[in-house]
Amino acid sequence: MESLKTHKIVINNGYYNVKSKNLLFKSCVEELDDKIESTFGDTLIYQGKTYAVGIGQPSLTMNKDDNLVNKILILYAIAQQVKEPRANIDLVLSAPPFTYKNQKNTLPLYLIGKHEVVLNGMEYRTFYINDVMVLPETFVVFANNNDGGRYD
Repeated sequence: MESLKTHKIVINNGYYNVKSKNLLFKSCVEELDDKIESTFGDTLIYQGKTYAVGIGQPSLTMNKDDNLVNKILILYAIAQQVKEPRANIDLVLSAPPFTYKNQKNTLPLYLIGKHEVVLNGMEYRTFYINDVMVLPETFVVFANNNDGGRYD
């Protein structure tokens, strides 16, 4: 059986911007019609649907767990950082202090598992999200600098 590299990725999935190591983009997602391609930004195909990422209006939904827009943003951030076609992912996410208590248990439930995506119509990737840790927003800065830069 093939041994896959495990990437430890820290993502601050904010309401207006998604931030990660060497990555910053607007927290915007628009589902594209099958006949329309994005000319303004990157696309991500997930579960047979194509999404334009980084264009449109930000989703200001307080509840990020079980939210498709949030999932697309997270998968896109992973796809931008992991170049291998298949990889294991250990994920650290942020949650605002006022929603952290609920989201620390619920966010992992809909993210853990296998995810297949296509980045910009050409780059096929399969991620196996094995672990998701949710920290209060300000703690993500420390997680990103912890362990001598072990996180991607």
